[in-house]
Amino acid sequence: MSRPPHSLIRLPLLACLAALSVTATGNTTDKLVNGTYTCYSGSNYLFMDIRIDGAEAYQDGKGSKGKYQLDSKTQEIRFLSGPYKEAKGKLLPGPRIGMNMTGGSFYSVTCSPKK
Repeated sequence: MSRPPHSLIRLPLLACLAALSVTATGNTTDKLVNGTYTCYSGSNYLFMDIRIDGAEAYQDGKGSKGKYQLDSKTQEIRFLSGPYKEAKGKLLPGPRIGMNMTGGSFYSVTCSPKK
């Protein structure tokens, strides 16, 4: 049995990436919008929310405020102050906010816009 040409394999993959709003660099084209994001680890709600209040301000579910910076090139979120200062963040497709405490590229916590 012959294998399909690479172009036939690539097309579904490209369609999936387009549907996820992901660029060739792996970054999302989604925007971080104002509002409350509910946070989960797997399918477990963490009773932890983050509210984006503008281009550089956020607060946790208890109202503790902080500042963040979003790198438009890498989509990394640096929490400059506040309750999530020790966390590493990244804007993920959805848009969602990925967070971890290890500094790695696996985001064990993901926060999605509250519905």
